[in-house]
Amino acid sequence: MKTALLRLGMAMAVWSGGVVFSQETAYRANSPTNACVFEAAKLFPSEIAARGGRIVDDPEATSSNKALEVTPYKMEAIYFGFAGKQPPVGECVLTFRIKVADLTVASPAFYLAAYDSDQRSFALNQRFLTPADFLKAKQYQEFSVRFIRKPNQTILAGIVWKGKDRNPSPVTVDTVTLARSEAPLGIGNVRADRLWYRRNAEAVLTATVCNHTDQPQQSDLSFELVSDLAAARVVSTVPVALQPHAIKEVSGKFDVGKTEWGMEVRAALMQSNRVVAAASDFITVADNPYKICHAYGGIFGVKDVAYARSYIVPRFREGYVPVVEYFSWSPGMWGNMAPKEEEWLSGQGNYRESQTGMRTFIDLCHQTGIAVVTYLITTFNGPKGFDWAREHPEWLGYDQRGRPQVWFDMEQLERQRDPHPTNDQWYGSFGGGAIWVANRDAIDAQAEELVKVSQMFGFDGIRWDGHPIITTTPTMPDAGIAPAAFDWQAHPITDIKDPDGLSAENIDRINRRILKAFPNYIFGYNWAPEYSGVVWPELMPKLWKSIVPDCYLLDEDLNTRGQEGTTDRTTLRA
Repeated sequence: MKTALLRLGMAMAVWSGGVVFSQETAYRANSPTNACVFEAAKLFPSEIAARGGRIVDDPEATSSNKALEVTPYKMEAIYFGFAGKQPPVGECVLTFRIKVADLTVASPAFYLAAYDSDQRSFALNQRFLTPADFLKAKQYQEFSVRFIRKPNQTILAGIVWKGKDRNPSPVTVDTVTLARSEAPLGIGNVRADRLWYRRNAEAVLTATVCNHTDQPQQSDLSFELVSDLAAARVVSTVPVALQPHAIKEVSGKFDVGKTEWGMEVRAALMQSNRVVAAASDFITVADNPYKICHAYGGIFGVKDVAYARSYIVPRFREGYVPVVEYFSWSPGMWGNMAPKEEEWLSGQGNYRESQTGMRTFIDLCHQTGIAVVTYLITTFNGPKGFDWAREHPEWLGYDQRGRPQVWFDMEQLERQRDPHPTNDQWYGSFGGGAIWVANRDAIDAQAEELVKVSQMFGFDGIRWDGHPIITTTPTMPDAGIAPAAFDWQAHPITDIKDPDGLSAENIDRINRRILKAFPNYIFGYNWAPEYSGVVWPELMPKLWKSIVPDCYLLDEDLNTRGQEGTTDRTTLRA
């Protein structure tokens, strides 16, 4: 089995192959026409045990009072096969009869999905379940997934866990039923041409429709934009003629309008003013996707262009992620941010990067309607960063002994200069140092670097992991993200009378320069974590006023330093 890893933000989501449990097709008297049913009672116990599952006695199970209990710590995905005859082509319904043992655990979250057995990388359609979808624990419920089955497709059903790091509750499976829709017409695979649109942009919605009958069918395909429970409007109507048993794709164009919000785009086949089949996709409408971003992804080290095209970008699209951060990619971070070579190891993190891989990934995201922002931190890192520091000693922060405030390992830094190491090994703690952010020349130079790399790669914005500010806390004054007590002429940081005003000015200077080059650039920042002693906006109202309009704030306190599901007082007070 092959295992593929996709990094999302600072966490890792795992998608891997799982065993296919299959048996002869079973037909039941109470099943829909042309249905085939997977029954847990027909499984081989030895096969189940080998994969961490077990057959359990369950008087509520319809499958001979036997059910399959699976634990996600043992398997990340399981697939259910339907041996023998499959339903006819057209709109099919995959129905899972399942229950979970405990709804109070951290994250019993998983996907129910339909797959083509020859291509399990992407679902034909899927449904994401959380505890809120279940009426109560230990009670069977039915959940359905609809999709179009095309000629020569063999369907697999799948249950895929979001991740194994939070001990989700075991899931018990009674039956999985695959049936062709009884309606004369079917619809599925509805997809907008982009995920994120600016206001009043043109969108194209495409739906796969089918005729289940032996007679030609006439209908209208109505496209509707839904922005609220009571806000829906028909944006396009396309007449559709379908020959017997035909499957075709039909598209409609429309203006997304000026309302900034997440939208459902619904496609419905109409006959005699009656809906006979319907399906939906979802989009984001905003001039600034940070403003209403409901999901945020992260990536680094994209070297395989084909893999980015076939897997990484489509997975972000499937997850409805409108903004992706390209994390810690720069050769020198603050210093020497723009690469001169085709390949390099990033200054912070030692990730192997390439210009071709980054440009291709960002271009693919833009074609899909996903914004890509660059990561940046207020330190210089790696050998390229140290080369920059030697050229600009006046831009560095210094300690009480008059030495640059740096940390490094010479052996590691020299190895890191090789962009073609024998493997992708981690080189230990990366080296770096502090910037004296009270120096305007340093601030202006960094603004120019951001403009340069945004032109080079096509970034839509930035997310600062420690922006160029000065904070005066009860414990220690900080310049940017690293402690620095003096500038290179031995002026102490405590000479700065208005650190809040200077910090706000730094942000304004950088943003003005970038917006002059890219008027639609978007900005994101880290919230000051509780351990810093800074509680915004109480202590830094000027900086707060500069950064907060329409920005993205990553609140590190939500990662919690205490119990799961709680936040620190910093978050609550702000």
